[in-house]
Amino acid sequence: MDLINVELISNTPLYNSIIGARTCWKSFNKDDYQTEENIGENNKKLLERLVYQYHHESVIEHTVYTFKLQKFSRFILQELARHRIASFSVESTRYVIKKDIINFQKIFENYNNITYTEKYNTVKHFCVIPYISSYVPEDIHLQFDILHKIYLKVKAEIPNDEIKYILPENWRVNNMLFTINARSLRNLLKLRTSKSAHFEFRYLATLMLRVLPKEHRILYKDIEDQIVQDLNLENTDDIYKLSNMEILKRILGSKFAGGMNV
Repeated sequence: MDLINVELISNTPLYNSIIGARTCWKSFNKDDYQTEENIGENNKKLLERLVYQYHHESVIEHTVYTFKLQKFSRFILQELARHRIASFSVESTRYVIKKDIINFQKIFENYNNITYTEKYNTVKHFCVIPYISSYVPEDIHLQFDILHKIYLKVKAEIPNDEIKYILPENWRVNNMLFTINARSLRNLLKLRTSKSAHFEFRYLATLMLRVLPKEHRILYKDIEDQIVQDLNLENTDDIYKLSNMEILKRILGSKFAGGMNV
């Protein structure tokens, strides 16, 4: 799996959620906010009570994140769409299939003579190749054949809307802007960092947690604790210190195959 990239583009202040909470109880006299890095002990305890004790999470909807997500599969895009309280802007296959495929014209025109490595690199450009032992060289040949058929349809000037019907589930989504509030993000992270989640989404969700501002982690402590347990980490610091590849290895466990099965 060509490693997924996650970048936090922007976020609204954690103080937005504190204002929301203080508004409900008319308790601004207890507000000890200084900066985003120092929200104050009273405010910290307030958020912890609301999120973990009372589960009154509507107030944290006022804190919002915008992520740039790259190099994940269409399969995961479908799963992301199930998290409805969010905004999505996705690079459209409807407009870019032909532009991308035509750049590999020489490879596809030389279909009968190219090497396995050339096939692998072509598939890797268009599809998410998982780091799992069950994904074998025969799968590369199969996926290259699908790409070749897509090329032939492009060459025949078949409309993109029709070509899309033969795209594989692991077709790579290169760019997506994803905006979500803290309450919805908590729901996403709880579900998608779980052991029962699909490994690619589990990896993506963990990366999303890793790029959040340090001061916002107060909203996700229970999720951090579960990740520490599931990935057999020493402590929560490991979530943020380990490399992306090491996180992926721990998620995949014995299924991990080290990437390129050439």
